[in-house]
Amino acid sequence: MLPSGRPPLRPHRPFLNTLSKGQAALRVYELPTLGRRYRLMRSFIDGGMRRGIPDAPVRSATITLYIDEGAVPNGAGCSRVEHSDHHRAFPAAVSRRRSRSHRSRQDERVGANERKGRDDPLVVPSARHSTPSAAVIPMGSVIVLFQVVAALGLLNVWLLRANRRTAYRGADARNMREEFRAYGLPVWMVGVVGALKVGAALALIAGIWYRPLVVPAALLIGALMLGALAMHFRIHDPLRKSAPAAGMLLLSFVIVVGSVYS
Repeated sequence: MLPSGRPPLRPHRPFLNTLSKGQAALRVYELPTLGRRYRLMRSFIDGGMRRGIPDAPVRSATITLYIDEGAVPNGAGCSRVEHSDHHRAFPAAVSRRRSRSHRSRQDERVGANERKGRDDPLVVPSARHSTPSAAVIPMGSVIVLFQVVAALGLLNVWLLRANRRTAYRGADARNMREEFRAYGLPVWMVGVVGALKVGAALALIAGIWYRPLVVPAALLIGALMLGALAMHFRIHDPLRKSAPAAGMLLLSFVIVVGSVYS
């Protein structure tokens, strides 16, 4: 696997295909590794990888890892590093049905890691090492819940309450148009900002099924909420009127961070 973003192990693919055909228990996976700093661009990179690998079987066996490069050979038990041009290539990650003795050694190594408090991203502890614990809600489910809350909040404000007086409108505006005038903004911006917020809300809902939409939508909402806070401060509104925008800004931040690291 090559640490670069280019399609990995293509020169070795014919050999690996021939090798796997003769051994039913042999599985070959390609693990392109990118550093943790690329996690914010994960949605875009994963989409590009899917489009760049037209062969479905190869695509299903390609897993992009957003971890430190050194953790890959250590976690896979690779002690040898091959050099190809200016890239460093590790042997392909090959999974085989382990013999009982090999499985025992692996379990001992996992147990040692657990005792030392280390978290090896490529080693999953076996059921024998698991201990009963309280039920934990998966991070992905929490993020989806936050997406729904943020989306419904925006749709409520812009589709149901746009022409109603609320306690949080800037100055003493009775509707959205008056509020924008109080901020010193042209009326046509009501349509632009409304379209952006409604579009972002719909993207968050669609992101429940298509994850690459989530981070861009949440970032857009965060930017719009920063603008809303700036407008409230500009006309010296009481702090309580900034509460919805501040809450939505915090929610969008949590969605971005949770989507990147979950």
